[in-house]
Amino acid sequence: TKGTVSPEMAKAMASGVRNLTGTDYAVSVTGIAGPTGGRSGLPIGTFYIGVAGPDGLEDAERIHADAGERDANKRQAAQAAIDLLGKSLGVGGYVGAGYRATASARPIPPHPPSALYTGRFIP
Repeated sequence: TKGTVSPEMAKAMASGVRNLTGTDYAVSVTGIAGPTGGRSGLPIGTFYIGVAGPDGLEDAERIHADAGERDANKRQAAQAAIDLLGKSLGVGGYVGAGYRATASARPIPPHPPSALYTGRFIP
């Protein structure tokens, strides 16, 4: 079985919220904010961001927040969730300052810049 900090959990959380609330899209965040690591053995700052949407969209990205402090790591993970939602809606394509996307279950093509999302572009 997969742990609570995994892409499978992030996708299941987002899908569950979407089904429960009846929204078009939902996002989720699961990870190790710090100050100490969890039982997963993953390094502090490891998060999986999930998104669920229409037409069977379920995706998860792994990011690493490197703020070095719990609240700042959580803020970076929240920004990553907003960015992933934006990319899924076709208005994103940017990575917020301070975190790095390390993997995705499926590639999401870059989209034109939007005033809603700022940060470093990942080509």
